[in-house]
Amino acid sequence: MTSHAIEVPADRQVQITLGQLYKQAKADLWAKEVQTGYTVTYAWMANQLGHFALGFAPLILILAVVGDWAGSWFSATWTSAVAGIGILIWISRKEYGDFQTAKQDAAQSGQFPFNGKDVRDDALTAVFFVAVGLAVGATAAVSHDAKPVLMLAIGVAIAFPIARFWLSRKQCFQRANLPTMYRLANYPRKIVSPDPAHATDAIADFVSLRGGWRHLLITGPPQSGKSTLASAIGTEHAFSLGKARYYTAFEFLETAGLPPEPETDAARQQWPWRECNIVILDNVEYCDGAGNSIGGAGPVTRAVGELRDVALLREKRTVWLLGNPAATDAWVRALTALLDCAPGEIGVVQLSAQPLGTKSATLAANGIA
Repeated sequence: MTSHAIEVPADRQVQITLGQLYKQAKADLWAKEVQTGYTVTYAWMANQLGHFALGFAPLILILAVVGDWAGSWFSATWTSAVAGIGILIWISRKEYGDFQTAKQDAAQSGQFPFNGKDVRDDALTAVFFVAVGLAVGATAAVSHDAKPVLMLAIGVAIAFPIARFWLSRKQCFQRANLPTMYRLANYPRKIVSPDPAHATDAIADFVSLRGGWRHLLITGPPQSGKSTLASAIGTEHAFSLGKARYYTAFEFLETAGLPPEPETDAARQQWPWRECNIVILDNVEYCDGAGNSIGGAGPVTRAVGELRDVALLREKRTVWLLGNPAATDAWVRALTALLDCAPGEIGVVQLSAQPLGTKSATLAANGIA
């Protein structure tokens, strides 16, 4: 297992301002989701409100059911405290169990390191919001003045830096336009070549904008997990506050030369590729059901080479997803010329033909709330 930590250099990290977070939250909370769909940032805020309710609602229900009986033995304060501590212990045990399950699944699924800090911090965040709900509920049960409001205000103040931490990362992921959220730790052992130990170290370095691979060619037959591995690369970069952007090859060719790129929805703004550290191009060549090759190194790289900002693309780290493994050598030659680099600067990762299982994808989708 690689020991290389995934961390984007500070000077290549994006700084999400409070104004940008406010604009995103406003767009999320005031939009009609039946018309626009849920964003990742909206889902995070709704999730934390749900955690708050998991503390507040059960406590109020317990006190409503047993309050009169318990009041003959204990004060309202003691009853609220005992019930609240019991709920908090139960939630904490549940989150700890989820952490251990995620750790075990990552160990079984793949060869990349498990980012325990992210999962641990996610669990602690859930426990914190449950605790705020308990504190507000307990205060409301024993006080008939403004103390519950004050308790809520204190909780919101403490939650502010926590929300900024997570929403910044969620927004980086959201603006990368990746097809799915997937962590490298959940990626199964599907790398055929180069040597998996070397490949995992090299990919971790690539995500961190270091190492000898300036560009990456991922190849394998259909359903081998190419897009999933690329999504994991983009997700890890985004969660380290790096700018990445995912396109299909033909989407990139259609929009990359426009000055500037087309505007996107206010709630789903995406990074322009010119600003990104990593650009991911999917389906640069693939085989149809009859085995015919669609795309091709020559036509695609010639079209990319005609872009007026192709020199800027050469400065980026790029990922190319190739669905026709037989064309690998041709693509390496074409990319060497297009990107003006040495062949050794293009990493080639070949994946096995075994289809990607659904278990890891499900875990990844639920791994970081």
